[in-house]
Amino acid sequence: MMLFTTPAANVTNKAERECLSHSDVKQLATIVKCRPEYEGKHIWSLQSTSQLEFSNFQGCVATQNKLIANSNVASTMTLRTWCFCDSDKNECPTDEEAVATIRGIWSCELSPTGQTCEDARKTFNNFVGQSQAPGKGQNSTSIQLYPPPPDIRSRGQQ
Repeated sequence: MMLFTTPAANVTNKAERECLSHSDVKQLATIVKCRPEYEGKHIWSLQSTSQLEFSNFQGCVATQNKLIANSNVASTMTLRTWCFCDSDKNECPTDEEAVATIRGIWSCELSPTGQTCEDARKTFNNFVGQSQAPGKGQNSTSIQLYPPPPDIRSRGQQ
């Protein structure tokens, strides 16, 4: 995780005020759409980096989603977040499995009792643990969660 800051300034634009008012994980789809436009109008400087360790991929994604949503209301800071897996035994999920898992986690955050979430829960894999495609695991996997890359930008959609 990387923390960036920008000097304080009045936020007078209605769309920017609306964007910065979102602070719930269920609003991440809106944050992901509007926050980059706000950030693009400011100069940011790196303030710190931090590392958190998780026992599984779901924990990494869920925690970072909360951090992004909760920090969105701060107009003078932003985050860049990733989840990494490292294994010398090819135990990391493939990139495709990681993307599918993120989409599943996001669908569950938006609709915990929906059918898409129920289907996704059946296929969640640990970030460290055998790849669901035998013999196709990787030594490492990394995926940027915020801002999300184009292949996972449409939250919760398969």
